[in-house]
Amino acid sequence: MNKKILRSPFFIWLNRLLKNSKLEFINRDKKLSLGYMSVCTNIKFGFYNKTYANVHLTNVEIGDFTYIAENSKISNCKIGKYCSIGPDVMIGLGKHPSRMFVSSHPVFYSTNNQTGITFTKECRFNEYEPINIGHDVWVGARAIILDGVSIGHGAIIAAAAVVTKDVAPYSIVGGNPAKEIRKRFDGSQIDFLIQFKWWEKNIEWVQNNYQHFNDINKFISQHTQKDLK
Repeated sequence: MNKKILRSPFFIWLNRLLKNSKLEFINRDKKLSLGYMSVCTNIKFGFYNKTYANVHLTNVEIGDFTYIAENSKISNCKIGKYCSIGPDVMIGLGKHPSRMFVSSHPVFYSTNNQTGITFTKECRFNEYEPINIGHDVWVGARAIILDGVSIGHGAIIAAAAVVTKDVAPYSIVGGNPAKEIRKRFDGSQIDFLIQFKWWEKNIEWVQNNYQHFNDINKFISQHTQKDLK
């Protein structure tokens, strides 16, 4: 087929529509919903996942009930259950060397041919590292999470934050580079939630107990050690 036709807006739209319709059909039992012009490559979905318009995902695993808002781009990332990923979020952009190498340009260390040519026959720098996002994490609009970072359960990443290092569970971080603003709960409450692992409960349990989720103290009092696994 003519390359000009393949690159036409109509063909790109049709190709994405067909691919996403196929993905939704294959994952129909999981209630998958893909937004307009979303692009998904090598994705493992959970149950009740949703992407909004123009989301790009590459090498991503998504847990149950996690959604990704419009225009976000995520690569090489494992995302837990009940996560909220805001719009225009960038996760896994790749790296360039900043030490030892004379130049940061990939033509000297990468075989990916970013400019159509490379001077090396082998990869000389690890451009991509996996990213791990725990359960119940909220990533605000326009946040950036760099390669190799791990985000703990229950963390909140403020809008426009640039996360360059690991984030502790139930921490709120913001800024560039992102720094901890505060903890969401006190130490004993955090320990309880991490041990309790409510996100691993089945959907029936969540539906029967959702009313306890609006107050951490009531939640802990309602779900004592007898519920711990």
